[in-house]
Amino acid sequence: MNAFIVNLRQSDIGCHFLNMYCGCLLYVDDIVLLSPSVNGLQLMLGICFRTEVDLSLQFNCSKCRVAGGRRRG
Repeated sequence: MNAFIVNLRQSDIGCHFLNMYCGCLLYVDDIVLLSPSVNGLQLMLGICFRTEVDLSLQFNCSKCRVAGGRRRG
């Protein structure tokens, strides 16, 4: 799982808080990607896919979800 963190952090795509990278959260074998834009999220998914292929892993697509934030106004 460390490879996902390293690759995502190096890309610098995703959310930041006080100059700290917070684009991915991991717990055991689950990963949450956080991005302020759909384009950023798509780029992060591409990084995860390439990492998955490099490590000969396979995501369980039945557990994948996309959640949008609420719009104010």
